[in-house]
Amino acid sequence: MQGGIGILLNGRAGAVRFNSSLPCSGLIVQLEAKLNSVIAVFELSDRPSSACDAPPGTLAAARFVIEDGLITVWQQLPVPGQGPRGDPPPGDALT
Repeated sequence: MQGGIGILLNGRAGAVRFNSSLPCSGLIVQLEAKLNSVIAVFELSDRPSSACDAPPGTLAAARFVIEDGLITVWQQLPVPGQGPRGDPPPGDALT
C-alpha cells in the first residue's frame, strides 16, 4: 500500500511518471462511480518490467478524482469489505 495518501497528478507527464513508479499492474475487477470520483478495485499482478511486491491475486483499491475528463488525484483505499490494510475484517472466514 502506498500509505493511503492522495497523490495530486499534475498533467499527463506527472500521471505517466506516477503510474510507471507503481510496482504492480492491476486488472480492474470492480468499479463504483460517485460524483466526480471513481473507486476501482484491482487484482494485482506483475508488470512486464517488475515483479509485484504482493502475492498474485491480491486485491487493492484506489479512488480517482476526475476533473474535466482527466484523472487529477489518485488515493489508495482499503478494499471495500476488508480491513484497513486489505486484510479481511476480524471474524470473517476465508473460504
